[in-house]
Amino acid sequence: MGRFTVRDSVGGFRVIDLGQQHLVRIFNGNFEKGGRLYRGFWLQMGGRMRACLRINGEAVYEYDFSACHIRLLYAAIGVPCLPKPYQIHGFESARGIVKHATLVMINASSEGAARKAVVRKMREKGIPGGEAYASQMMAAIKTRLPEIEQFWYRGVGKQLQRCDSDIMIRCLTELLDQQIVGLPVHDSIVVQKQHEQTLIEVMDRIFETEGEVIAIQLLSHLANKPRRDRRRAGIRNQDLTATTATRETKTSGICKHDLTVMEERVDGLVDQPSASSVPVNFSS
Repeated sequence: MGRFTVRDSVGGFRVIDLGQQHLVRIFNGNFEKGGRLYRGFWLQMGGRMRACLRINGEAVYEYDFSACHIRLLYAAIGVPCLPKPYQIHGFESARGIVKHATLVMINASSEGAARKAVVRKMREKGIPGGEAYASQMMAAIKTRLPEIEQFWYRGVGKQLQRCDSDIMIRCLTELLDQQIVGLPVHDSIVVQKQHEQTLIEVMDRIFETEGEVIAIQLLSHLANKPRRDRRRAGIRNQDLTATTATRETKTSGICKHDLTVMEERVDGLVDQPSASSVPVNFSS
């Protein structure tokens, strides 16, 4: 295993260490927020570079959950989601910034903060229009997605990450049961090309059958909670260092692969609100 340096999207450089194959779930303050998997070397790569990966010498395929967080919000309130939620009339050519703006509106704690973040992204992308254009876009998003109005500017992004990470671990566990190497990238998974159809079937089925249950469990109480202006308490990194051990699991037949596989089950977690980092064990 070695290291190499690549240029990142903002003109800097990033070191990728191929030896980083162990994953951890990182939570934010408590076990209801965050929980995504981090530290695998492939997570440091962009999509085009990940497409060049090889598992046992075979080309790879990556599949993601389309409009994951929007679909989870709709699931939490029991309403079907539109098939293309980021397709906004008048902004058809700006889907990327529309998606960014929608997610910012969910994550931000106020409309003003959301607008500033959208304008900042527009400047990075060289999109003209400033605050006026951002305001028009945000209004159009609200019109397009009126059913989830109660979630705008509620800062629920970390709760959504807990939802998608639980779904992701269910998908990875099922792939492991089928002896398939899966490399998680937050809301997508990379597998060998030969397993493309299996990956699509597993991810779509688990999202449809279990995603709604997970969303209702973790988000439904927020739908009826009154919005209030608040300063989001800053949590220092040093306050988030507790580690909770998880059950170690051996999986037969996986060790022959060039890339070892993670397995972690949420059933065994002890509810310790101060914990933030949960190690995920690889087979060996």
